[in-house]
Amino acid sequence: MREVTASGIPVQKQKNIGVTVGANITSAKTPPRISKPLRLLFEKMAIDIDIHIDAMICAIREEVPAYGAITDPGLIDEVRSMTRINLEVWHRTLLDERAPTEEDLAPVSAFACRRYHQGVPLTDLLHSFRVGATVAWQQILLLLADDERILAEMLMKVSPYLLQHTDHLGQALSSSYISEAHRNLQWRDRRHQELCALILDSPDDTKRFQTLTNELQIDPNGRRAALVIEPSSVADRGAFERQIEELQQKVSEHLHLGQEAPHTYREGRLILWVPISVGTKPVLEEQALAIECCRLTRVLSTKIRSIGLGLFRSEALGWHASAEQALSALEWGCRKTGSDDVRVFKFTDVILQDAVVCHRACVGYFDELLGVLADEPILVVTLKTWLSTPGLTRKKAAATLNIHPNTLNYRLQKIEQKLGANLSDLSWLARLFVAFRLRDRG
Repeated sequence: MREVTASGIPVQKQKNIGVTVGANITSAKTPPRISKPLRLLFEKMAIDIDIHIDAMICAIREEVPAYGAITDPGLIDEVRSMTRINLEVWHRTLLDERAPTEEDLAPVSAFACRRYHQGVPLTDLLHSFRVGATVAWQQILLLLADDERILAEMLMKVSPYLLQHTDHLGQALSSSYISEAHRNLQWRDRRHQELCALILDSPDDTKRFQTLTNELQIDPNGRRAALVIEPSSVADRGAFERQIEELQQKVSEHLHLGQEAPHTYREGRLILWVPISVGTKPVLEEQALAIECCRLTRVLSTKIRSIGLGLFRSEALGWHASAEQALSALEWGCRKTGSDDVRVFKFTDVILQDAVVCHRACVGYFDELLGVLADEPILVVTLKTWLSTPGLTRKKAAATLNIHPNTLNYRLQKIEQKLGANLSDLSWLARLFVAFRLRDRG
């Protein structure tokens, strides 16, 4: 069975990684020829290697928090194994009087790659390496404390090489770690784009959806709401691509989205799927997300023109529907307020008229409903103004129209007669509200 990393990435042949890294770090130098007494010392250290490893592991776990927190016996054994490899490379190069080969560095590179996938920061990895090297150096000096001649040889002849050797291995570690991080980011980006393309274009491909979400460690059943963000216009394409990437980073940072949040770009718009917070109700979470989006438009007022917000849904078909809802909300909102306004438009605010648009016969009915009043435009204006007044307060509506309240009452009665309607009936109010929304949309 092929070995995979914690994130699901197939492990490459580690020797290949070591070869690649070796081309990007300082060339290793050949160690100096050492005297017979010093050779005997290193041979004895090679035999008693477990004693030195114990001291190095103890110091590393004491000084590096990430390693001190390790409780998994298997992981502790792996760190111990890598410490052994580092010491053996050190001893072998001195005793064989040769620089470390690509084969010597391959386990070092492999270890760095595994630390990356286990979430160990590079700073902690290099810190542990420095601590281990320091302990090994201190142990050598203790063994030579009673022999000034060999100690002088060690300090004057061998120590410059050991410093260079330690630096060489440190470069191998960091280079492999960074290369693996870069490779993983490229891999994740490709998978993210494939996932987003599937959600938008082939949401019924449930098998592939499960595969991609598993590889990216995304819960396929988790509820997510789509955001469709209309950025501010930019003159040239190159500048636009830079702006959209920067916008995605800032939006993710503001909404505290991790790298697992799916996002893509379609027709000049940024689309993100935001997960629901644990233990919250979708209706309340949608309201909270809308508030955060309003704050976002203020923080990034020069970068965001408007935002559409879909409903929280699960699985590929649900995430697809949420994206369509967010886009629909954005289009409804921009038609209503004008494309230059920076606004947040929720699908829940247009859910009635959006549902109506899906049925052509219904659209015709609402168009005909207002058509009954078309011969008296003043009645159309009066009805729309009243329906737009908070609380349907007739006194405020009359003041907006600059007419007497009694005049407003007369006009509303006339509207009821012409439509055969009851303006105190919520179902009639809802129909008329939707009719005006549809007309505004055109």
